[in-house]
Amino acid sequence: MFRKHLFDFACGIFSITVLLAGCAKTESGSAIYYGDAQELGEGSVRTWLETRDDGTPKTIGVEMMKSALSGLPEKRNKTSRCFDVNGNGVLDDMECEGDEERKLALPAEAADLGLPFKWASVNFNPEGHIPENWVVPHFDFHFNMVSMEEIAAIRTGPCGILINCDDFELAVKPVPAKYVPLGYIDIGAAVSEMGNHLIDSTSPQMGPPFAKAEHVMIYGSYDGHVIFIEPMITSETLINNPNACFELKQPESWEVSGYYPTVYCIKMDETHYYVSLEGLTYHEGS
Repeated sequence: MFRKHLFDFACGIFSITVLLAGCAKTESGSAIYYGDAQELGEGSVRTWLETRDDGTPKTIGVEMMKSALSGLPEKRNKTSRCFDVNGNGVLDDMECEGDEERKLALPAEAADLGLPFKWASVNFNPEGHIPENWVVPHFDFHFNMVSMEEIAAIRTGPCGILINCDDFELAVKPVPAKYVPLGYIDIGAAVSEMGNHLIDSTSPQMGPPFAKAEHVMIYGSYDGHVIFIEPMITSETLINNPNACFELKQPESWEVSGYYPTVYCIKMDETHYYVSLEGLTYHEGS
């Protein structure tokens, strides 16, 4: 991953003549491609995709400039995922999720590689959220398997975590057990414009004894389907530079055919943080 900036340089030269967003590494077919960048904090964030020598996808991830962690809000905003629950005409502090969100397109090349992922989002939570140990600044990295329009249609309301009550019922509709890793459970953490969040009940970061929050993997669902995979990572963890990969618990089956990750990784170099889904392996849908 740390060789990616060598490819940035090569891609810059290459794009002068052919005006392509991606850059082939060698004649072998291995390459790294980038989505369009968006400003975040005092830096920017974008998606990236690495292919193997045979052209199949190897890694998909989010690249974030280190400077993106500077200049971020310290308090939740009054514009993101808000609903006037008590009907007093004023948005109180707890009537908005208040996250800072960036919706990110995948590299154009991703559409032809058999990936289940359609787009990604980065959500910065300046004050965190439940459980109690996650009431700290952290990022949600959503790798979404349904369209932006489908996610946007999940309305705000007074149920769950500020979600429309009818949409809450769809969000908590059980996913068939074979599509959910063992130990993942529904706690009703359904959020508007996201979906339900299924947590790993075996993780000490998600239940008693509520160990210090660092990073966890969440599976997202809606209407009985898995719709996203989400590494949730504290700002402190990014800054402290774990440079490591972690097992991604697998379901018995995947509903949709495609390349799915076996690990998620948190890495950094001199200028960027990288959050990635790696070891992409093809599975037939069932």
